[in-house]
Amino acid sequence: MPTYLTHSFPLPRPLIRIFTLLHDLPPCSPEHLIPPASSHAFLTHLRTLYPFLPPFTPPPSPPSPSSPSFNLLASQSYSPIKILEPYNPTDLTSAFTPHAYIADYAVQIDTAADISSLISQYEADNNKGDWFQQLATELMNIGGGLAKFPEETGGIKAGRIGWYVVVNGDEERSFPGLESEHDPDDEEKEDEFKLEAELLGKGKHVEQEEKKP
Repeated sequence: MPTYLTHSFPLPRPLIRIFTLLHDLPPCSPEHLIPPASSHAFLTHLRTLYPFLPPFTPPPSPPSPSSPSFNLLASQSYSPIKILEPYNPTDLTSAFTPHAYIADYAVQIDTAADISSLISQYEADNNKGDWFQQLATELMNIGGGLAKFPEETGGIKAGRIGWYVVVNGDEERSFPGLESEHDPDDEEKEDEFKLEAELLGKGKHVEQEEKKP
C-alpha cells in the first residue's frame, strides 16, 4: 500500500471541481486527480496560470497509465508540484476522499524512514521562496469564496500547509477511459457539479455587475 511523506496542503474536492469547470479541463477527473491524464492537465494548467511557480516543462502528453510498473511520483517527475490522494479501498461509504494533497515535496516510504532526517533535508534545501504559500492561497480562493466545504474534516484543516502522511490503497483505480462499471455515486457527484456550476455562474454574474459603471 503506497505511503508518502509530504509537505503539502489539503485541497478540498469542491475547489478542484470548480477549477476544472472554470478552466475547462475535460481530461481532469476531480474525484481522482492522480491518474496521468488528470495530473498532467491539472499541473500543466497551473504552470500556465501562475507565473510565480518555478519554471517546468510538462511533456506534450501524459505517461501511459497501463504500465504495470506505474509509479505515481515518477509520472509527475517533470513538475515541482506533486498531487497525491489518500484512498482506502475497504471504505465503501464514498467513491472519493474530501481532499487531494498538493505538495512541493513528497517521498514514498517503502518500509521505514527517519522522518526527522527527511524533514531536516527538506528544510536545508528549501530555498523556494514563498511560491508554495502563494499557490495555496490562490487555489483556496478558487471561485471567489463561493464554494462551501468543511474547514476541517477528520482533524485535517483545508488549505493548511504542513507535513502529512498520505496512504493510497489503490492508486490505479478508475483511470479515465478504463471504467466500465456504473459508479453508484454518479448521481451524487452530478448534483454536486450542478451546484458548483450554479455557484460559479452566480460568481461570474456578480463580477459582471460590479464592473458596470
